[in-house]
Amino acid sequence: MKPQSVQQLREFLRCEALFSRKTLAEVKFNGGRIEVNGLESGVREWIYPGDEITVYLPPETISPGILPVSISLPFHYVDDHLIVLEKPAGLPVIPTSDPEEPSVCGAVRFYEESNRTGGGIHPVQRLDRHTSGLLLFARNRHTHSLLHRMQLEKSVERQYVLEMDTLPWWMVCDVRVPIRRKEGSIIEREGAAEGQYARTRFYRRKDGLIAAFPETGRTHQIRVHAAWCGHPLRGDTLYGGSEQATRGQFLHAAGLSFTHPITNERLQFYSRPSFPPS
Repeated sequence: MKPQSVQQLREFLRCEALFSRKTLAEVKFNGGRIEVNGLESGVREWIYPGDEITVYLPPETISPGILPVSISLPFHYVDDHLIVLEKPAGLPVIPTSDPEEPSVCGAVRFYEESNRTGGGIHPVQRLDRHTSGLLLFARNRHTHSLLHRMQLEKSVERQYVLEMDTLPWWMVCDVRVPIRRKEGSIIEREGAAEGQYARTRFYRRKDGLIAAFPETGRTHQIRVHAAWCGHPLRGDTLYGGSEQATRGQFLHAAGLSFTHPITNERLQFYSRPSFPPS
């Protein structure tokens, strides 16, 4: 990293390199360091155009609740900063209360330990247990902070593919219905004027599947909005869909695109759904 103007190192790291205060505190107190032109430096030092700034993050610590599990998941992309992988339906992202149940985080930990990379486990977004598809992980605190910021700025674009119980008559449906937690339930959500703003755009494809583009990221948003427009997802019994023996809701995170927060490379990924036949 190189500054473009004369400034304090702290200002450069916070305002241009976008290091959070928490990350910089961890660098200072937990074994990381900052170098200017190869020499260790404090954040109050002045830096000049052309100086080379290098930040060494402290070692990652992994929660003992994430147990490594040997599961072969398709990895679409791996570098020093992030991982894009594919989650199968039925596998939770975060470990559950059952220590014997595998999780995607456990599979990522197994990968990190097997390859001795020292990477951390920072899921950038979560998918419901029965939702399959592309999942983004950061491998260190700083990248996770940057990707979280990008999500808030809506610069991480996602496309989902789903199957509805019945084929809708419309070709395009733009749903803008606020969502809140349903009274008396800790899981179920519902559309309500008192809820948080939520918007999902649905497009009917030629193959009968539906493409969904959520503008916001509320819990169960696509499932709630599909049910609200009269066409719940196939297999989504929580929101009125028909029960399927093969899996839960037929929902797949098919598309993911964003600009790499470190290299500025534009990354795009697509995964085809493999729904069981009707």
